[in-house]
Amino acid sequence: MSQGKRVEIEIDAIKTPAGEVPTVESVKKIVDGLNLLSEDINAISLSLSESLNLLMAEVKSVQKVIANTVVSSEAATEAVKRLERKIDSFLKMEIERWETLQQVLAIMSEVLKTIQSELHERTSKTLSRLDTLLSLLIPPTAPSPEKHFSEKKSKPLKKLR
Repeated sequence: MSQGKRVEIEIDAIKTPAGEVPTVESVKKIVDGLNLLSEDINAISLSLSESLNLLMAEVKSVQKVIANTVVSSEAATEAVKRLERKIDSFLKMEIERWETLQQVLAIMSEVLKTIQSELHERTSKTLSRLDTLLSLLIPPTAPSPEKHFSEKKSKPLKKLR
């Protein structure tokens, strides 16, 4: 390659009745200059061809990586969608269970209130009947304070040996 050198060709001309015509030596210089440029163009063409081949190999490699990434991304997206569907299904089931539990607790609360009310009513009736029965068995008398203390009998002392 000419390595950035400038090619200068000096053309000698011969005067003819039709005008100036380049000499054979000048034409040879032009051909040599063109051959030199052709070699430089061929070298540049080879260098560009090699660079283009390397670039194409890199492009293919990047395309493969992108294709693999796209496939992996699609697989991950599908996995996430499946997981979201499972979570939604689980959440729906748990909400239904919670609502059922709340209904059961409300029913149990009502049952307990009914039982408490029934027990209170029955206890009141039973106590009232017992009170009536006791009043029939024992006539009501007011205890006198003096009699109350005097009725107590003292116990005999035990002898200790």
